[in-house]
Amino acid sequence: MQQKTSALGERLRRAGAGALAGALLAGGSVVAVGAAAQAATNDNVGTGELTVTHRQNEGWKKIRGNSSAARDGFGQGPPMYDTMQDGSGAPIDLGAPQSFWDGDDWNTPVGNVWGWSGVAHATDFAPQILGTVNPIQGDLCGAETVTIDASARLTNLGPTPGVWTIGASALVSGRGTPEETALAEQGFGASGTNYPVGGTVPLALTGTVPVADVQAGKIDLAVAIELNHNGSKGWRTHDFSLVYDLNCAPTAEDVTQIVLPGVPADISLTDSVSTDGSTPDWTTLQLIDPETGEPSPTGTVTIPGEGVYTADADGVVRFTAAAGFEQGQKSSVAYTVKDARGVSVRSRAEIELTAASLPVPPALVRPASPGAPATFDPAAGTISPDAGVAVDAASVQLIDPASDTPSPSGVVTIAGEGTYTLDPATGQVAFVPEAGFVGDSSIAYTIADSRGLRGQGTLTANVSGTPSTTPVDETVVPGQLVPIDLTGDFVRSGGVGPDLTTLRLIDAQGLPVTELVTPAGTYTLDPARPGTVMFRSAAGFPGGPAPAVKYSVADLRGEVAEGTIGVTVARAPVFDETSSNATGTTQATRSIILDPAGSVVARDGGAVDRRSVKLVGAGGALVDTLAVPGKGTFAVDPATGLVTFTAVDGFIGPVEAPFSIADDRGLRTRGTLTVDVTPATATTPAARAAEVLARTGSGGAAALVGGAALLLTGAGALVLSRRRTA
Repeated sequence: MQQKTSALGERLRRAGAGALAGALLAGGSVVAVGAAAQAATNDNVGTGELTVTHRQNEGWKKIRGNSSAARDGFGQGPPMYDTMQDGSGAPIDLGAPQSFWDGDDWNTPVGNVWGWSGVAHATDFAPQILGTVNPIQGDLCGAETVTIDASARLTNLGPTPGVWTIGASALVSGRGTPEETALAEQGFGASGTNYPVGGTVPLALTGTVPVADVQAGKIDLAVAIELNHNGSKGWRTHDFSLVYDLNCAPTAEDVTQIVLPGVPADISLTDSVSTDGSTPDWTTLQLIDPETGEPSPTGTVTIPGEGVYTADADGVVRFTAAAGFEQGQKSSVAYTVKDARGVSVRSRAEIELTAASLPVPPALVRPASPGAPATFDPAAGTISPDAGVAVDAASVQLIDPASDTPSPSGVVTIAGEGTYTLDPATGQVAFVPEAGFVGDSSIAYTIADSRGLRGQGTLTANVSGTPSTTPVDETVVPGQLVPIDLTGDFVRSGGVGPDLTTLRLIDAQGLPVTELVTPAGTYTLDPARPGTVMFRSAAGFPGGPAPAVKYSVADLRGEVAEGTIGVTVARAPVFDETSSNATGTTQATRSIILDPAGSVVARDGGAVDRRSVKLVGAGGALVDTLAVPGKGTFAVDPATGLVTFTAVDGFIGPVEAPFSIADDRGLRTRGTLTVDVTPATATTPAARAAEVLARTGSGGAAALVGGAALLLTGAGALVLSRRRTA
């Protein structure tokens, strides 16, 4: 029985506190039992610690009853009051008379005394409480309170008459509530009354107990009586219990559940049935046929237009909706069930059909490697189509492919691939691949919304080795700052892209740097364009392929790949002095066409730009026409890059003109055009035309033979390379 911090509660606990204090002393002791005296002596001439133990010698009893005739007897034997003396004959104070709980010892620590001796004996009177409880009237099932009536008497057991007063009495209820409840208090007797041995005083105690105190068919009570004996006040207490077999019928609440069209629904009744001191016997569950009003002998009830109900022995009713049972419609069935005592209860199970939507989990793909497990968070990507319906992250279940059922442990190992582990608290899943596994590993999972409706998705871990790169080979114009984009040269591993912030150049010592200076030029990371390296060739570098430099970059998992950057510094085209395209022979008064582009060879992947041909004039100026005094004039056709030379009358001999030409990158080179003017021959134009026609098989004044031909205009001869054909 629990105590409260009141005067009553403190008095009820006094005996317990004294027992604890006494147990802490280790000296001599005297044990007093009942009314029998026990002498004690101490031969020590010094001091010693003394403890007197008082022990109860009578108990109390309980009498079981039922709700129609419940009685309980209660009683308590006398406490012991003792006197002792020390070696000089002086009294030893054992404290005021006390009461104590049934079955407990009361230890009185006396302390250091000298040569103590004495007799432990009963005091001049010993009060005893005996009593009965009247039957409880009415049915407790469904009631809020119960009234308790107790009849008790207080008796002086002797051995001598006593003068004492009953100050107050109370019934105290302690079950079902943390505080003591005083049911009644009354004053009895008159001060100074001398009660003879065997004298009694009647007590009438009554009060109301909350039904919460009797839910388990038992009421725990205590009788507390205040005694005033020879000016010393104390409380006499006694515990007792009332035991009842209430036989209250179980109660049940209606159950309503929302189900999906075409999906069987299991309706659990276990949380809707309450019993009083018993348990439901679900093997007795029966469905009531609405046509007959009687239990269905088959355990199945079919309601036309609604569906079929089936009862299971575990307290579950399964409902399968009929075709045409539409959203918003309701259906219900009555049922009965008994508790373990055979008492039955009747209630209803109701369902409501709704067009609820299942949650839509995502198909998640995550990269993984032996050193970096894949982590999935299914709840974060799951969509609940119905407004106001949340996704339950803790409801995630992994589907074991071996059984195609949810894994009860949340751990699934796929042989040859790896292990998936579910965190049931967060719903997150981790995948650790097996050593040597490369490829995709997938597993199905389900997740529920707050209504318990489940959707299914998949988790895929993409496992592969480390990423790699393809070699980079760039051709650059000398002196220019050229960007080299490396993003397209990263070879992904498992679909994982590069982390371009990790890009670094590798110097000759193997250290990562952001700038690298080489004899060919300077490489610098572009902070504004991650994944881009800027290169500018060195002024003294002659051009051509430069030694490759190394770089490194990691993917988003931290796996590092290395690559190389090859740079070719483009060189200008080269003039071939042996080429016949820039030389020719013509007769006086004739013109000749030269092809400078045919005498130039492009390098490092470039191409000669025919339209870039220019003549080099005074001071290095690039011009389209150049007159050589006393010899003739060179003229460039900007559209074709061909150069025509026309000699002045009377000039015989060689003549030269410098020219300039560029490749498609603008890199220029120079060469020399050379023409040898010879005296004119007597060959007639008609004869020359007939000769050309006979050789080429075509008409016209002239024919171009090959891509490097030199043409003579007017009555001149056709010249190929350095060979004369006329």
